[in-house]
Amino acid sequence: MALVDSLEEQQALERILDDTKPPVPPAARKLHWLLFTPFRYPPPPRGSRFRGPNDPGVFYGADEIRTACAELGYWRWRHLQDTPALAAMPTKPQTVFRAALAGAAIDLRRAPFATARARWTDPADYAPCQALARTARDAAVATVRYESVRDPQRGGCAAVLAQQLVEVGKVIMPKTVLANACRGCHGATLSGGRIPGAPAEMAIPLNITPHETGLAGWTYTDFDKLLSTGIRRNGKTLDPMMPVTELGKFNQTERQALWAFLQTVPAKPFGER
Repeated sequence: MALVDSLEEQQALERILDDTKPPVPPAARKLHWLLFTPFRYPPPPRGSRFRGPNDPGVFYGADEIRTACAELGYWRWRHLQDTPALAAMPTKPQTVFRAALAGAAIDLRRAPFATARARWTDPADYAPCQALARTARDAAVATVRYESVRDPQRGGCAAVLAQQLVEVGKVIMPKTVLANACRGCHGATLSGGRIPGAPAEMAIPLNITPHETGLAGWTYTDFDKLLSTGIRRNGKTLDPMMPVTELGKFNQTERQALWAFLQTVPAKPFGER
């Protein structure tokens, strides 16, 4: 069921929803929205590994996509366990990105911190890590490096304590992962077509493969205009179900990565999904 009838109404709705959210901390306002989000919201009731219930925000990252997915999977499971009214959580595409950091850091995997490894890697007791993070923040340490407890291969992670030290404009979407998020609506082949089980009034996703019924004949300039304005090559506006406002926040690196990937996928006729 469509909530709005135009791109302008969609943008107005998103602004209204944004106004109901907690304010973005002043030091994080210049960051990309993917970077400032962890500093905007309170932690879970019991906190997270390096953030107590009353502590400032922490941006968590991992060296490998595998590790990031293991950590994310754990917290989705925790949310399900902590919400009795929730019987299940459907799978959904996730955005994976890289960000550049600057500032002082400590590594709990190295001496002298490694001698207390059991304290830093306890699967349930976060108190030692939260206390360490408070001390590190007071000492102007920007990042804590540590090993993942959720990844069976113990991949490396980072807890960023100072939001102003996540470099602006350094968000880089790995093109294959970013494009995978599109498959939620455009289908496994990205060729579009009606979403199985979707209401009849829901807009039909377009073909975004290089096929003649898709992006064949498009240039990067056409694609860039689409992301910037929501206007397609034929002059029509994108359907309001598309996340137009968020697409407009992509920087040139992200847009070029997505465009480059879409040029490499197999051309499929519209509707093969």
